Amino acid sequence: MLTAEERGELEVIANREADKAVKRRRARALLLTDQGEEGPAWRDEDVAEAVGVTSRSIENWRKRACEEGPLESLSHRVQKRK
Repeated sequence: MLTAEERGELEVIANREADKAVKRRRARALLLTDQGEEGPAWRDEDVAEAVGVTSRSIENWRKRACEEGPLESLSHRVQKRK
């Protein structure tokens, strides 16, 4: 669950053109998966389709947000597979 402050900051990031697309996409995904009172609590599959990634990516992003904090997790670099 996101706090009201985290939700507000994620909404700003999700809509700010100055941020990279991947960061905006992750912020939007976290907002859509939020199961708090203000969150829409979408299923991972629905969020994945809405933001154009796999369900596995959504799972990883949510896990990272729980471990590191939602705002800190947005800057996590994606490691390319070999």
